[in-house]
Amino acid sequence: MKQALKWGFLLICAAPLGCNSPASTADAVSTDDADTQDGVAGADAADVVDIAADVSVAFPDLQPAACLPTKPIDLLGFDRTYPILQTQPVSTWGFVQDKNWYLLTVLQQVAEAKAALAADPTLLALAQKREKQLRDAAVTCGEDVTCLTAQIAWTPDDITATAAQVGKVLAKTTVAQKHLRPSGRFALHVAKTDEALITAATTEALQTLQDAFNRFETSRPDLAASLAGIGTAHAGAMQFFEPLLWAVLDGMKFSNHDQAGRDEPLAQGANKAALERMKTIDWSKWRFSVVLGLGWGPEDAAPLSELGREHCDIVASRFLAGLAPFIMLTGGHVHPSETTPYAEALEMKKYLMATYGIPENTILVDPHARHTTTNLRNIARQMMVYGMPMDMPALDSSDVAQVFYVLHLDTRCNQDLGYVPYRTVQSLSDQDNCFLPAAESMYYDARDPLDP
Repeated sequence: MKQALKWGFLLICAAPLGCNSPASTADAVSTDDADTQDGVAGADAADVVDIAADVSVAFPDLQPAACLPTKPIDLLGFDRTYPILQTQPVSTWGFVQDKNWYLLTVLQQVAEAKAALAADPTLLALAQKREKQLRDAAVTCGEDVTCLTAQIAWTPDDITATAAQVGKVLAKTTVAQKHLRPSGRFALHVAKTDEALITAATTEALQTLQDAFNRFETSRPDLAASLAGIGTAHAGAMQFFEPLLWAVLDGMKFSNHDQAGRDEPLAQGANKAALERMKTIDWSKWRFSVVLGLGWGPEDAAPLSELGREHCDIVASRFLAGLAPFIMLTGGHVHPSETTPYAEALEMKKYLMATYGIPENTILVDPHARHTTTNLRNIARQMMVYGMPMDMPALDSSDVAQVFYVLHLDTRCNQDLGYVPYRTVQSLSDQDNCFLPAAESMYYDARDPLDP
């Protein structure tokens, strides 16, 4: 393996990928360099250290100083020890719900919240009304789509009034303090009072559910049968939001839009080996926490595009030079369409392992991001959830065009996400930026239910 790795790496640096040659061989990474002492855990460690020592390319100009913070990160109430609740039984569709509408998962599972909602006459009456409309829909409307939709839909006034009542009722409980704030999933609302935070979260949940209902359910030719089936499947009393929630999930199942839940749980699957190794890492020995690899999807049915492979080659060169203990790859089921069976991050991981022999326990993946903005958001989110040092810069390495694009992405992030998912991005070379994550990235946004 060592010889294959060595020649693979030398070929990269001979190709027009912009490898940075040191001023002298004294600048090359040696086996005594602090960046390489940890090496790569496992049987491949010697190979990686030898590569860093054998080649005359050490990227001496790639230093994290440009991205070092002036003050510690504000986690906005996020507590990574908080145990995220999961819809039971654990399944792909449970992850779809929990990622998109975590507030509703909390309201279904936390006894204090359920009791408070059931004890409020206004919300109890609303729940009974909504349940009856669902159960009567097929009988009342037949196959009339307009009538069926009206039985389930929420108007803006419905949403506003209900959210205000939920905020008022649940502010008297510990739900915000014990669940919503430490989860990080409502990070954009942490400055609000508990009542205002709950009201905002409920408004967003109901509005995004209604939008998803319009997108996935109303165009179904079997809408009446769908609603009737939901009523049969859920025989017990329903909470006020459940008819709409279950209709949305049924519509997403009908159109195979489970992207947000695919490959989950990552921590027990694709990322398990790397997370085990992370427990042993002495971060002080490394320049960067991770080398980032952003996907570039193919425009045909291929698993990985030519430019996607080039991105991998660049990432491999930085990793094998000992600049960071991990690689983090991001890119979902996007190109050439959202029906592709290939997730860019998973295909990039396969390529790196097959081409360079890079061990699985050094590679983290995010197989969900659908845009460059969410590439960066999901990367920052994983860094926080997995406990990587938040004030230690990551290295974003890619082709010249993508690196330049990321360097000027603030406006697009504000437009698409409502915030910037990093505290800073600074240029280190034509193919490298440094990157510091922002805690706002923990906010989950169901406006895109395929990658919230």
